[in-house]
Amino acid sequence: MALAHDMGEAIVGDITPSDGVPRDEKLLKERLALAYLACLIRPVNPSFADEIEELWSEFEAGDSKAAQLVRSVDALECMHQAVVYEERSQLVKDLGEFMELETKVTAPELRDWVKCLKQERDSLWSSKVTQDLTFLFVLGGPGVGKGTQCARITQDTSSVHISVGDLLREETKATSSGFADFIKDSIRNSVIIPADFSIRGKFFTILLKCSEEVQLYRLNRRSESSGRIDDNDDSIKKRLRTFSQENLKIEKHLQSKGPFWTIDANGSVDDVYASIKVVVDKITKDASQ
Repeated sequence: MALAHDMGEAIVGDITPSDGVPRDEKLLKERLALAYLACLIRPVNPSFADEIEELWSEFEAGDSKAAQLVRSVDALECMHQAVVYEERSQLVKDLGEFMELETKVTAPELRDWVKCLKQERDSLWSSKVTQDLTFLFVLGGPGVGKGTQCARITQDTSSVHISVGDLLREETKATSSGFADFIKDSIRNSVIIPADFSIRGKFFTILLKCSEEVQLYRLNRRSESSGRIDDNDDSIKKRLRTFSQENLKIEKHLQSKGPFWTIDANGSVDDVYASIKVVVDKITKDASQ
């Protein structure tokens, strides 16, 4: 029954009240979608064609115990997905309207699940940071000194340094991780790992740039002691190539989000940091206003 119900939505799309489509029109579209599917199936399996239409009608009528249970599960699933989307979007959008579906979860077997879901959502929203955070993205190719300079920034400010690369490398060491091998393979082949979360707040970006010769020199020196799986000749070449191919669109995206500075990173650690410090001081001042 659940499958028959979802087949209609799969064909016409998951139409919601926000789409401005009246309920009667939504049901008509889904019923005709099932009728179309049944027409395709009937020449080879007429009994199954009749069955899916009957199951859809039974679900929409909602009179049988089976239909009431499936309708309750469907409503609970919508509520659950709303909470998942809220969490993934960092609470950018309030989907509380979906919690009104609680009245449609009539199956007693699901009441505890509804209670747990509401508690989870309440906890999620109660932990929301009311003031937007300030994010400073430090970009640059392999070997430009991102980690070194970010460490200096955190020493002089109250900021927290989050290195995506370090987090991924830590994940590869976790024996319980189901992504360890996938991450290792992606890093080894310099394939960008897909992002699954968005963040909100004030955005500032510093791009560190230096010559490829300087990058290679620094990376080769680091490879002598780092023990990183991506610090070898083959991986280094792939990383440099990937950065040159992929970074431009990232730069353009961040330039559209907020102030953007490019800093020459060819010099010594102290010289580069002196230039960065000027920008960081400006960011700190702007963020506090």
